[in-house]
Amino acid sequence: MSRAQSRPDFEEFVVVCSHRLLRTAQLLTCDRALADELLRDALAMTWLQWRRLDDQPEPYVLRLLVSSYTLHWHHEHGPPPGDDPVWPALRKLSRRERAVLVLCDVDGLTEGDAAELLGWTVGHVRSLRARAHADLGLDPARLRDVEVDEDDLSGGSTRQRLAAVDRRVEVLRRRRSTRHTTLGVVLFVIAVAAWIVVPPLLPRPTTAGPDLPNVDHRLIEAPTLVGYQLPARLTVNEVPYEYQRSEESPTGRDLLRVAIPPDRRPQALAWATARGQVGTVVVSVDGNVVSHSPGGTLESGILLSPHRVHLVVLRVVEPTTITRIGLAIYQWPSPVFDSRPARTS
Repeated sequence: MSRAQSRPDFEEFVVVCSHRLLRTAQLLTCDRALADELLRDALAMTWLQWRRLDDQPEPYVLRLLVSSYTLHWHHEHGPPPGDDPVWPALRKLSRRERAVLVLCDVDGLTEGDAAELLGWTVGHVRSLRARAHADLGLDPARLRDVEVDEDDLSGGSTRQRLAAVDRRVEVLRRRRSTRHTTLGVVLFVIAVAAWIVVPPLLPRPTTAGPDLPNVDHRLIEAPTLVGYQLPARLTVNEVPYEYQRSEESPTGRDLLRVAIPPDRRPQALAWATARGQVGTVVVSVDGNVVSHSPGGTLESGILLSPHRVHLVVLRVVEPTTITRIGLAIYQWPSPVFDSRPARTS
């Protein structure tokens, strides 16, 4: 059983309306073969939308016939369907004039109904109809008497027409599937290209945070911090972090403030004061004290949570000889984050 025949209501519609629709298609195209092809395509598209149509699908098919012919078809005319002088008279008209003439003078639509069906204004339809009457050279009533001989067409019988519609439905479905597959491939390629190409082109986040008093941001290119050789990797909670950058306070200052911009990966901190210096350094993150460390040492172990701006402050709280303070920032090398908790946020 074909797809068209699997829906009895659609088959009944084809039986009842195909002769009338074929006459409309022949008057539009002035060509038997093109008319049959135009009707077949319209019926196939109607079958695909059949469950969404109301109890009167004929206006939908009629709209498909007229819009497909006036907007999308560019075939040359073949031999006329017969010897009736109606055919050469119709061929003198433009496609839009012929469409309005057929709808209003053959199918019996009012100018308002034709305008609504075609999506045009009533004034435009009225103008086209008047021009078609003037150019036709015949009484428009003669168009109603044109006979449609289905026996000479490839879709003459209902069964043959339904089989032709079924083949066309299969073609349309394959095209739709191909378009969807092509669209999916294109979107996938765009996504991959964006993932690979775009990130390197984006501006890197600035190392300087918001304006803060008494802050001196100096990027240390070599991995040294106030005389200490920093490791290329810092292990905290058994996770290795890679060196990113470091900053130092000016000589003679006992305070260092560093604004760290948000990052999608966790970060670890190391801090130090120059060798031989004594005293106590208090480290606070976002206003919370997280560590007290002696002077003259290199310390580490504080973790920063991702996706947040952090303010790290290193301050000397006891009378000391500390004159230089440094802070190093390490970053998680992998985008896959560890679930183990950090010492601080």
